[in-house]
Amino acid sequence: MDKTLTDRKKYILQLIINEYIKTGRPVSSNLICSEYNLNYSSATIRNEIAKLEKEGYLMQPHISAGRIPTNLGYRYYVDFLTNIQKITKKEEKQIKKEFDSKINELDKIMQQTSKMLAMISEFAGFSIASNINESKIDYIQLSRIGDNTSRILFLVVTEDNLVKHKIIDLDYEIDYVKIIELTEIFNDKFKGKNLSEFTKSAIDIVLEEQKKAEKIIMFVKDLVKNLSNVIENNLYYLEESHNFLNNIDFDDEVYQNLKKQEIIKTILDNNFLEKLSEKNDNLLKKDKTYDVKIYIGEMELNNLLKDCSLVTNTYKIGEKNIGVLGIIGPKRMNYDKMIGIVEFVSKLVNKLIK
Repeated sequence: MDKTLTDRKKYILQLIINEYIKTGRPVSSNLICSEYNLNYSSATIRNEIAKLEKEGYLMQPHISAGRIPTNLGYRYYVDFLTNIQKITKKEEKQIKKEFDSKINELDKIMQQTSKMLAMISEFAGFSIASNINESKIDYIQLSRIGDNTSRILFLVVTEDNLVKHKIIDLDYEIDYVKIIELTEIFNDKFKGKNLSEFTKSAIDIVLEEQKKAEKIIMFVKDLVKNLSNVIENNLYYLEESHNFLNNIDFDDEVYQNLKKQEIIKTILDNNFLEKLSEKNDNLLKKDKTYDVKIYIGEMELNNLLKDCSLVTNTYKIGEKNIGVLGIIGPKRMNYDKMIGIVEFVSKLVNKLIK
């Protein structure tokens, strides 16, 4: 990317992109001349626009049309020409009100975060947790549901406040005293260990501790079998605003794939969370004062994202990234505003999960 655009080119590029974001229509040199009091002749403006097109920052969708930004144009705009808008006091108050300070379970915080990002941005909001399989166990609870000794609730809370549960339906009854003993064994042996270690070792541990308890061993085998789906599935939430369809430029295929959450699955399949910090150094301006990352038409992730922009940030416990949140919208979004929203919400989430 050419970072040495002249100030005049930068200004004209910024005006064109601002105008296109606002109207969604190709921007002509005549409009720039008439709408903005520039100290350049119309011939100079046309010449600079032609150069920006030749250099790949603008394109002309039709011969008789004005210009629209390319991915490279948006990239330059985001990296060097944005003026980040802080959210208004009214929006700040609204966001804080929507988050229940009593919520400390990560999955509930994630769900609320997605709704909030969608509502404030008027696009789609999402949040993704890093693989629960790598989360360390804080405690495990086994309990029966009501008086039913053949229906058992398994609940695990991780050190990063992620709560997962699974109801295990058995075709046999199991002594509740044994369930209490199992809970003690699991917490003694697996606190601080990864969930993957639990599924690998739980049966061997119980065989060692409960050598003659055939029904208990049978139950643990059933438990591990039932947990495989829970632990392997990624935790994520995706919400769209009420005005989403009015605010996007997606074709029907992209929209339907967003509705089916195929876009989120694509992000997960491409290890998006792991790539986020690696890619940042090459994407954003070095003097930035925010941690938000922007992805514009990221073709290497999937063709589904060719018309999308993602504005994202990680949320952390200490220095450990445990997930990513953000906004999915059209490339023609107000980046100044969206960056401000994502930055504020991510800081709030980080405070909630400390």
